Amino acid sequence: MTYGLQASEMDRLITVCRTEADRIESVATGLDVVLAQTYWQGADADRFRAAWASAHRIELGAVAQELTTISTTLRRELDDQIACSGS
Repeated sequence: MTYGLQASEMDRLITVCRTEADRIESVATGLDVVLAQTYWQGADADRFRAAWASAHRIELGAVAQELTTISTTLRRELDDQIACSGS
């Protein structure tokens, strides 16, 4: 059994984490824009906008931030591993 890591696979994971964080943030920003431009009034609109602003938008931002943090941590760990192994 072999233990360790494949640098190229880890690099791919880092890239995917960063790409998906950017994508989530882009989707959330796009929804912000469309919601602001949409003429919609009434109780349902008020509830949706409140839920979006107070919960859903914040949660999406948190997921994007966590993926960014993970990618930064993984990059540091990969760089450390490469420095230690010399490859």
